[in-house]
Order: sequence, then structure tokens, then C-alpha cells
Amino acid sequence: MNRCQSWVEISRSALLNNLDVLERLAGNSVTVAPVLKANAYGHGLLLCGQIMAQAGARIVCVNEVAEAEALSELPVDVYIVGPTFAEDADRIAAVRCQVVTSSRAHVDALARAAQAADTVLCLHVKVETGTHRQGLPPTQALELITHIGQTEGVVVAGVTTHLSDVEDETEHTFAGTQLSRFQDFVDNLPSAIVRHCGASAAHLVLPNSRYDMVRTGIALYGLWPSKETQISAAIVHGTAPQLHPVLTWKTRVAQISTVERGAYVGYGRSLRMAEDSRLALLPVGYYDGFDRHISGQGSVLIGGKRAPIAGRVCMNMVMVDVTEIPNIQVGDEVVLLGEQGDESVSAEDMADWIGTINYEVVTRIHERLPRIEVE
Repeated sequence: MNRCQSWVEISRSALLNNLDVLERLAGNSVTVAPVLKANAYGHGLLLCGQIMAQAGARIVCVNEVAEAEALSELPVDVYIVGPTFAEDADRIAAVRCQVVTSSRAHVDALARAAQAADTVLCLHVKVETGTHRQGLPPTQALELITHIGQTEGVVVAGVTTHLSDVEDETEHTFAGTQLSRFQDFVDNLPSAIVRHCGASAAHLVLPNSRYDMVRTGIALYGLWPSKETQISAAIVHGTAPQLHPVLTWKTRVAQISTVERGAYVGYGRSLRMAEDSRLALLPVGYYDGFDRHISGQGSVLIGGKRAPIAGRVCMNMVMVDVTEIPNIQVGDEVVLLGEQGDESVSAEDMADWIGTINYEVVTRIHERLPRIEVE
């Protein structure tokens, strides 16, 4: 491996464990569609796509055409769950990916591109059931399904919706309302149309949300959608399914310095040392996705011990206090996110430090950093 300033290790065995857990929950009649959008939730689009294809995944989900193009050589169907535009139609037809659609104009553009490419495109229609984000009211959705059925070059492959608050609740009353609305809509549709509405949280805690396919993102990478989901899953299954975090983010010590008592550290003189101390410089900063809000409260792992952040996180560098960690040397490995020895820094820890969710922590790790497969 080339020595990098900062890199991300992706555990193949953890990723495959999580896929197995999700597939076992789904059973033989439900397709698990790994979600690889947002650079596979920060884990590396192509790397995770290759692992999923090798594991036998039949379909994967992405958010945009560029992601579908990046996976076009893999032996899997690719479904774009995010919005696309009429001007994307030729690119969509070129890679023969599946897309969600929401208007006649969009359908017609896709149909023309499909006919020109001598192919048939599979479309999914999203039904609005209560999230009010992406989708159509039931009457309009049914009209669009009818229009697709009358249009050459396109077919209705699936009907979908998205649940609003499964991650935020342990009582899923509103999700039940949405599922009832979705069921009313799909009751009279042909059985060949794939019905799907469950993402990770719903798959883990609401068996009646699985239908024909589930779209599993955050759980595939060994992260829980929320504490509430983990609690609910333990109630539903007797014990929470064993998901293993896939990602470890690392860097190396670049410099070690001694700082006298009373000296200021970093921008804004935000930290004044109370004692003579030793600081280690790490070549990673907020440009890389190591959030500036971690300043003064987070820590990293060096030599199996916690090293507190010293001063402000800079654009490309950060200082940590290693006074209590003996024998530190330039070049020593540092874990920013993950485990080292008996210690760990989880995505949830980092999310608490910066006031966000674990999804944002991992997806913001800059894609320029190499993703390296490990066992």
C-alpha cells in the first residue's frame, strides 16, 4: 500500500456480514438492494459495488446518473433512486439503468432515448404517502403508470414510497399510516410490478414494510439509523441484529513538538496549555471531512489510547495532545474513526461532538481519500 497522509480502510468481512444479516431478515422472497449512493455512504462507490456484485447482489441503488455510469461494467442492475432530468435521458439509456420518474415529460424523454438506443427502460413510480419529498399523489401516480403502459420503450418495473419517521420513533404509528396508504395503492396493481418502500430502519423493525424489495443503506455499512431503531430492533427480534462497522479512517503522526505551559495553540489562540505538553500534528483537517466542530472536544486514537484534539481543527491539519501517551513517533498510525486496541471512536461519537447524525459523518469523508479493502 502506498503511504498516504490519510486513508479509509473498508472491511470486506464486515460488509459481507452485514449483507448476510439483512438478507436473512428479508428471507428468500424479498430482494435486498444495497444502496451505494453518496460514494457508498462514504465507503467507496466502486469498491463496495464490486464487493456487492461478487456477493451476488442483483440490483443496487444510487442517486444520480454519474454513479450509475461508474457501476455500468458490473453485472448488476442499477436503480437511480434520486431525481433525474429529461436531458439525462440519453445517458440513462446508454447504461440501461432503472430510474424513478414523476412526470409525463420525463417519461416521454426516456422513451425517446430508449427507442434510439434500441432498448427498454425500467421505470419506478413513487407514490406520496406522507413524507412530501419525492413522489406523486396516488391519483397522479396511477395516471402516470397508465401513461407508461401506453408508451413504447419504457415499462413500469416498480412502485415505491418512502417512510418519514421510522428512524425517529420507537412507536411507529405514522409509518403504519403510510404503509396503509401504500397498500391501498398497490392492491390493484399487477403482481409483476415490484413494490418497495423500506429503507434500513424499516427493514430492521417493520417486517410488513418489506414487500418485494428493501433498499438498505446505512445498515449495510454496520451503522444503526438511530438509537431508536436499535432499541426497536431489539424489541422486535429479541436482540438487536449484529451489524459490524465497515469503515476505519486513519492518518499518521507528521510531527511531534513540546509546548510550554502558558503557550497558545492554533488559530485564534483558542487553547492555552495548562502544563508543559507534547503535541502531535496530524495531516488531516476539515477539507478532508474531519469537522471543524470537533475542535476542543473530540479525540483520536494513538497507540491504543485517546489523544484529545488540541486547539482548532484546521483546513488540512489538526493537533492532538499526546502528553499522556509515551513513545509516540513520527509515522505512527492514528485512528480518526474506528477501533484501535481496546478503544474506539464511533461515527456516533463523532456525530455527538459536531451535533449531527452518523450518516453525515461518513458521507462527508472526502472522496479523494483512498478507500482500501482489508479483510
